Amino acid sequence: MPKESPLVLVVDDDRDGREMYTATLARAGFRVEQAIDGFEAVDKGYKLHPDLILMDLLMPRLDGWEVIGWLKSNRNTREIPIVAVTGAQPEQRELAREAGVHSVLVKPCPPETLLGEIRRVLAERVS
Repeated sequence: MPKESPLVLVVDDDRDGREMYTATLARAGFRVEQAIDGFEAVDKGYKLHPDLILMDLLMPRLDGWEVIGWLKSNRNTREIPIVAVTGAQPEQRELAREAGVHSVLVKPCPPETLLGEIRRVLAERVS
C-alpha cells in the first residue's frame, strides 16, 4: 500500500495567497488543509497534526507569532515543522527562527522556491 502524501496546513488570512499556495501544493501531490486565521491554525494543528505548517506571520486577531508559541509549547505539536511565508523585515525573520520556525520564505515566493523549501524541510524531518 503506498504511503499517503504529506499533509500541509496553509495558514494565511489573505485568500488569494492561501489559494495560490494550496493550488501549488496540491498540483505537486501534497494533501492540503487551509486555515484563515491563527485561531483556526491552532485548532487544526492540534486536530490534524499536519506534516508541515506553511504560515503567514502577520495576521489579524491571533498572529503567526502567537500560533507558533501555542504549537511549540504543546508536546503533541512542538515537532511539526513550520515554514513561515512573510513580508517581514530581516530582523523579524531571525526572530521567527529563534521562535522555532524551521525556515522563512519572503513574499512574493515563487512556486518552485516554495516547493523546494517544503520538500527540504520534510526530508530533514524524515532523516
